[in-house]
Amino acid sequence: MNRKQSFRQTLILFCLFQFSFFIFSATAQVTIGADKAPETFSALEVVSTTGGFRLPQLTTDQRNKLSVSGKDLAEGLTIYNITTKCTDTWNGTAWISNCGSNVAPQITTQPRAFNWKETTGAGTLLGIGDDAATIRVSATGVGTLTYQWYELPTNQNVAPMAVTDGTGGDSDAFTPDLSALGMRRYYCQVTDANGNSINSDIAEVAVGCGAKTVSGGWSKFMCYNLGATVTTIADQKAHPSPVYTYGGTTANDAERNSAVYGDLYQWGRTRDGHEKRTSETSATLATGVTTGGTTTDGVTTGGTTTFIKTPSYPYNWTTATTADLNWRNQKYVIYDPCPAGFRVPAQGEWSNIFRGASAPGAKATAVVNTWEWNDAANGTAGYEVKPDGETTTLFLPAAGYRERSNGELYHVSIGGRYWSGSLSSVYSCYLAFNGGTVYPAYIGFRSYGFSVRCISEL
Repeated sequence: MNRKQSFRQTLILFCLFQFSFFIFSATAQVTIGADKAPETFSALEVVSTTGGFRLPQLTTDQRNKLSVSGKDLAEGLTIYNITTKCTDTWNGTAWISNCGSNVAPQITTQPRAFNWKETTGAGTLLGIGDDAATIRVSATGVGTLTYQWYELPTNQNVAPMAVTDGTGGDSDAFTPDLSALGMRRYYCQVTDANGNSINSDIAEVAVGCGAKTVSGGWSKFMCYNLGATVTTIADQKAHPSPVYTYGGTTANDAERNSAVYGDLYQWGRTRDGHEKRTSETSATLATGVTTGGTTTDGVTTGGTTTFIKTPSYPYNWTTATTADLNWRNQKYVIYDPCPAGFRVPAQGEWSNIFRGASAPGAKATAVVNTWEWNDAANGTAGYEVKPDGETTTLFLPAAGYRERSNGELYHVSIGGRYWSGSLSSVYSCYLAFNGGTVYPAYIGFRSYGFSVRCISEL
């Protein structure tokens, strides 16, 4: 090896050594201004007795133009505000000024996360903890605090709006408007005397029977099954109802029926009398989309009132294939038995209040609402649906079903079967459940007699 080659190799080794040292130094802890190792808790340590650390200098207007909102990595960003002569730090939701006693307000009591009332009109909201007519926030901060409640619109592309209905929208206790069915979301912005603000957690306020959906919405249902005469949730749960399943001999009406259970419909039929749990049976199939007579708004008069037994495939109560349209997913007002403003739910609407999609699962696998079984020993068996794990906003009685082949009642107080308006070939989809498992998308022949629980029209 000549001297020139040796020098070249030495130079390369020296450069590699310097490069590796640079990498090591760039990733290590650093002290500036003193010949000392930094403290173990310091990534960067500046030591000086003649100078300070100068932050970026911005006006309030320049600070507000920084793109920090909604960016997690921006939390902790600090600047010197030359307008207020303070250091400002972004805490993830707001700029906090650090000037002596000028600290951000702190929320000490958040509003209750979920609040519910069974019927429209002013009154008490139920939820976890004490019942109350208001949603309330408590806070501490510099000087006199001001409050402003905002409503989050359903459309996420629209900015929150200061409340314009209800009372107390500019106070710590807001009384929301409860005149319409559905769920609304609110939060309170608290501002101190120095202009620092903080937003509360979101409070959901729901009115009417229903349940939360997996997408964060609210499905509005009627509070009771079609044909039931006990209509409030509390009364339904407490009402004594019999346990019954056909065993060869038909029991009397009192031993197999309850005012909570309601009627049992063959899929696609109107309210013509067949739905009554004590209606007579026949074996003659209908040939039209109704059983004759006159039909208006889902009610047929002068037609066949019997429960039609079906001995052969496809086990439908009518030979008219156009009857498939009677309960399709959007309301067909002529044939849908639900009252004005309501319709037979779609299969997906049953799935959306359980855990989405169509797969069955144990009650504990519910995603968005708690499904809790109310045992028959407490009154009427069935599922209590609870958005917050405590407040029952929907009760589905285990009303059993009527068998297509003989018209007898089975699994009364043991399980429930609720029609949807969705089809699958010659079958229709329905919600089925027992005390341990929920099946949001079962399929069955249309001549079975199942419960109908109406949902609000879209």
